[in-house]
Amino acid sequence: MEGKTKDEVLKNLCRKVEQEKGLPETFTASVLKREELTPTDYGNLVALPHPERAFQERAFCCSGSSERTDILVPAEGAGRIFNGDRKGRG
Repeated sequence: MEGKTKDEVLKNLCRKVEQEKGLPETFTASVLKREELTPTDYGNLVALPHPERAFQERAFCCSGSSERTDILVPAEGAGRIFNGDRKGRG
């Protein structure tokens, strides 16, 4: 994923998801807001960002990767990015 900062990378990933899934622009805002509450990195180059509420009836998952391991999680580094939405999650 392209981007110089964590937010840029997440925005780019979320915008692609919005386009592919026909989601409103509020999807990106929801993912960024959720990430502010508690970062979703799990260390070992993995992060699982997700929105603070469901946007569709059916669950989905997408993935992206970044060469920039220094921008996503400064303490650990995260090169793999997943984004999911599941009915009933908030």
